[in-house]
Amino acid sequence: MDSLSTKHLEIIANDSGMSEETRSCPICSEQTVTPEHVGVHLQQLALFALPRSTGLEDDLVSDNNASVATADDLGRDRGDDSDMLSLPNENGRPPEAVYGVDFNDVGNVLADLDPHELASDKRHIDDDWSVVYNPKLPRQLSVELKHSIVGDSALYSVRFSSDGQYVAVGSAKSAAIYHVETGAKTAEFKLSDFDSKATYVRSVCFDPSGDYLSTASNTNIIGVFHVRTRTLKTTLTGHEHTVVSIDFIPQSKYLLSGSRDQTVRLWDVGTRAELLSLKVSSSVWAVRASPDGKLVAVGCGDGTAMIWALNGELLATLSGPAGHMAQIHSITFSPTGQQVVTASGDRTCKLWDIRDLQSGGGGGSRHTPLRTLKGHKARVRSANFTRDGQWVISGSWDEGIQLWNPVTGDAVSRINSSSYVRGVDTSPTGNCFATVNADERLRIWKLRQLSPTTNKDSE
Repeated sequence: MDSLSTKHLEIIANDSGMSEETRSCPICSEQTVTPEHVGVHLQQLALFALPRSTGLEDDLVSDNNASVATADDLGRDRGDDSDMLSLPNENGRPPEAVYGVDFNDVGNVLADLDPHELASDKRHIDDDWSVVYNPKLPRQLSVELKHSIVGDSALYSVRFSSDGQYVAVGSAKSAAIYHVETGAKTAEFKLSDFDSKATYVRSVCFDPSGDYLSTASNTNIIGVFHVRTRTLKTTLTGHEHTVVSIDFIPQSKYLLSGSRDQTVRLWDVGTRAELLSLKVSSSVWAVRASPDGKLVAVGCGDGTAMIWALNGELLATLSGPAGHMAQIHSITFSPTGQQVVTASGDRTCKLWDIRDLQSGGGGGSRHTPLRTLKGHKARVRSANFTRDGQWVISGSWDEGIQLWNPVTGDAVSRINSSSYVRGVDTSPTGNCFATVNADERLRIWKLRQLSPTTNKDSE
């Protein structure tokens, strides 16, 4: 199925009497929008012409290993991957995003920069990656590769331990733990030990003590492993569909899980008891607990995010005309808990101010985004704050990791890789962050702050 081109959008806009900045969107009624905005709606509507599928994988293939496009993998009903209207090519790499938006006048699209054409202090070029620094801004950071670790299979998820000493990755049929400083693998856990139907680990999470690692695969079973003994401690069952995201409540033994069955559940890992079930209106793609353990952030397949209290009260809905237009792949709190950042299939990240909720207020109120981080050229799979809250790091299917100033909304730097990015996590204790790509590599990066006057390391 061919994507709608910018030319087609212009024809549609002209036929409907729209100017370059029309008075309002005829579909969502947002005021002062461009033809490209309407084009996004039209592309989403076009998904209803696609066939259905029951496949659960992110990258679906048919029985003869040929790529297939269906309403399920492209976003009908559940918002799954709704920004991708064409198929991965023969090398398994994603196609260009197809919204048709012209980013030529947007300074945050660092993917358009050729590292070879930049000044030497605005770039670094390595064998299979490069980094560029926004030439329109004073350079503030230095990004260095600490480890590049080849996995045994495709990697899907990544998460640091609470002490920052270890990082866990989810891959095809297993989860593994690596030592951040040395890069050595310290443990591996097989899905076959408890779930014969699972084919990959799409979410991993350490408990606050670091003694246990929890996994969510492409089934409805959650595994909990004892890290030291490398044995299965328990399983948690109750979800009626795929568990997509998990997170431990800080300083507790309670685990959050979000599923395509449109529920978020809270578990006591020690007793296996289900303590709470929150029903939402769409499939759940991301869950995260606040740093103080009092709030739960939820990202859904229809582009809606929500903030809940642990007593089951809905405090706020993060959506509306300025909200996301596709599924939310990740949602993360800032270190202070005063903001959350969402990453979406609409190619953007959004920052939301939730300070009014920290005292328990909100009453289900609708919030609008504080700022939109716009610059990726394909869906954004993950976004996280650094431990000091100074930066947001996002990973995208445009094969890049971008570093953002959350105050100004500027993209200050971009790491270019050779395959799409599936996950990003930041160390809670140090200046490292980790990424997993479709090239089966775990990369651990070091981030250095530069002196504003000398461009030298401030450490």
